[in-house]
Amino acid sequence: AEIVAEALRNPRIEGVVRAGDDAVRDALAALLAAAQARGEIDAGLDPLLAVELLTSLREGMQLRSAFASGAERDELAALW
Repeated sequence: AEIVAEALRNPRIEGVVRAGDDAVRDALAALLAAAQARGEIDAGLDPLLAVELLTSLREGMQLRSAFASGAERDELAALW
């Protein structure tokens, strides 16, 4: 969360964060597209949109776990 906050203020950090984020997004989208080509997942799925959704869920769960108590935090962490 701190690095994202810094990226919002500092264009140099933003470039580094954005490049890393783009690389992960593109790699995950390629994995989903390959699964589509093999018929393993719905061909109508937009891989980039699906990655955005999955990434948002993971990041939200990480943020939520920061405010959770011990056992709850462990349960949330096990999901991501």
